[in-house]
Amino acid sequence: MENNKISDSNDPLVSILMPVYNSFASHRAYGEPLLNQAIDSLLRQSYKNFELIIVDSQSSDTTPDICKSYAEKDKRIKYILDQKKLRAEEAMEFAASIMRGKYCMVANDDDFWHKDFILKLVLFLENHPEVDMAYSNLDLVDVHNKTTYYSIVSEKDGYNSQNSSINNFCVYNHKRNVLPIPFGVFKVDVYKKTSSFEPFDNLRANLDNLFVMKFFLLGFKCHFINERLFFYRSRGRKLSDTPLIPGMPGLDTPILLWLYYARHQFYFFKKINNLIEESGGFSELVNIFLRCVTRDAFISHSIKLLHWIRTDHIQDKKNEDIYKNIIKFVNQKSIISGMQTDFSSRENDMRRHPLVLKKRVQENLRIMNSFSALLDYSVSSMFLKEKLELISDLEKMMAEEISLCKEEYKKLSELQEKRPKVLLRANIKQRFFPNKNPKVSVITTSKNLGIFLRDTMDSITNQSYDDFEHIVIDGASTDDTLQ
Repeated sequence: MENNKISDSNDPLVSILMPVYNSFASHRAYGEPLLNQAIDSLLRQSYKNFELIIVDSQSSDTTPDICKSYAEKDKRIKYILDQKKLRAEEAMEFAASIMRGKYCMVANDDDFWHKDFILKLVLFLENHPEVDMAYSNLDLVDVHNKTTYYSIVSEKDGYNSQNSSINNFCVYNHKRNVLPIPFGVFKVDVYKKTSSFEPFDNLRANLDNLFVMKFFLLGFKCHFINERLFFYRSRGRKLSDTPLIPGMPGLDTPILLWLYYARHQFYFFKKINNLIEESGGFSELVNIFLRCVTRDAFISHSIKLLHWIRTDHIQDKKNEDIYKNIIKFVNQKSIISGMQTDFSSRENDMRRHPLVLKKRVQENLRIMNSFSALLDYSVSSMFLKEKLELISDLEKMMAEEISLCKEEYKKLSELQEKRPKVLLRANIKQRFFPNKNPKVSVITTSKNLGIFLRDTMDSITNQSYDDFEHIVIDGASTDDTLQ
């Protein structure tokens, strides 16, 4: 492959994994031949050396007939009608077990791609062997191919190999801007190491977010190509009035439904922390730092889900009043405003220093205690007749996490005590500046970092050299910085 030369059989094989199930169902296709459009756009790719593996989880509509007709006409297509009904994630896992390519990608049965999608991404990977995955920008389209959102990813929100994998993990943990990362082109061995589609509760959500976080935690690198080469079908996210998942509360109890989603977020949070521990490549301080990041993300996304429940599903005054009181509680306890606003992580990051990290854990502990109180308040506001398993699960997990925060705080306190004491010499300035002391101006900028600022100011104040001025510039803090 040279420059932008159209590919031939000598180029590396790309495996395309496509799970299908009743692709023409009315609630998905709305009468449109979306599966045909998806396959046609892949067959029109300028990059020709690929295999398309279609795994059908026992479709009962015309999906098998359509897939078979394509497979008969093009030998690059392998159609497999599975013997049992699989979830989409299981179908992809099976397809991955038989793929033969150097690179692979996942293709939904209702999306479509620019003709140079595979070519441009594979070309980049071939020219940059240190990068493990490349992905492009995308447009959101409806079932009638009308674009509803252009270039969903801004340049600043793309993840690139210039940033460390840990930095990408920390930023992604908070943003969770999953599209279109899982639909990029991966090195096959990297995809197999990253793919882990075992759900952590009955909701079976966030597996795509878990996939991306695991990718970064394992130290893999990606590259964002800011070209609109992918077109993703966008549909509204609505819940059914009748829960389809056993144990899931209905829309008639929206606050309880929020607690159900909060528990799911906690399961997700614990799964991420398990991945951090299992990676084994981080120091204890980095492990603690990453857990702080995931705690903040757990809280912020749980609150976002509460807003979503209110916007889409609260329609009566009683639950609207409960929602308003819960948000009032959130604001009074500074549950969100007390979090770190800079999610990135850099090499030799000062926030991993034991003294600074201790402050972060202390704030984590305050927020977790406040969120635990928020959950209790939310439960009491519903006047439930009996204590549900859902509530007991949340209480248990919150208690365990608060206990872990306390252990981390204790460890960091012990590390701080082991630090060598600084011995100040009263005559240091006479030794180095016997005649005249040059004045030093120390400038500190701060915004909403009051929990760290006192240590900074104390450190400057305690300098053995005392001919200085300390100028603190505050960027309109809303915490206790000014105080």
